Amino acid sequence: MADSSVLFVHGSFFAGWTWLPIIERLARMGIESYAPDLPFTSLADDVQCVKEEIAELSSRGGV
Repeated sequence: MADSSVLFVHGSFFAGWTWLPIIERLARMGIESYAPDLPFTSLADDVQCVKEEIAELSSRGGV
């Protein structure tokens, strides 16, 4: 894993796939990046999803 990773968060009416072209470009440069799909059940659930992703990536080396 790289020293740090990039976490992308999409907006309404989109999903993690929105960032796929950027993620692929960064991967070719050796930069790991992620874009989780938010649940869109509530703002609190979306925030919790992002917090969990940050915690997971942080445990593996950084965000």
